[in-house]
Amino acid sequence: MSRDPEQAYFSDGVTEDVITELARFQQLYVVARHSSFQYRDKAADILRVGRELNAQYIVEGSVGRNDDQIRISAQLVDATTGILGRSLRHLAGTAMTRGK
Repeated sequence: MSRDPEQAYFSDGVTEDVITELARFQQLYVVARHSSFQYRDKAADILRVGRELNAQYIVEGSVGRNDDQIRISAQLVDATTGILGRSLRHLAGTAMTRGK
C-alpha cells in the first residue's frame, strides 16, 4: 500500500512469483495476474471478490522492504465464508521477516 514506486514494483514481483508457483499445482485453480491485480491497493470485500473471480480461496497479504529487512505476510481466506479455511489454517497468517 506504499506510494513508493520501488516498493510497488517489488511487491508486484513477489505477487507474480506467488501466482506462478501456485499455478504449478494442477489441483489448484489459480486466477491470472491480470485478473487478480485489479484488486491491488483496494480494500475489497472477500466474498464479492470470490464471486467475481469464481474463487474458493483468496490469498491476501502484504510485502514490504525497509533497509535490509524484507517482510512478507499472507493469509488464506475462504472466499465463500470470509474466514480462514479449517484444513488450511496452518498456512494462514504466516509472516516472514528476513535480512538481505
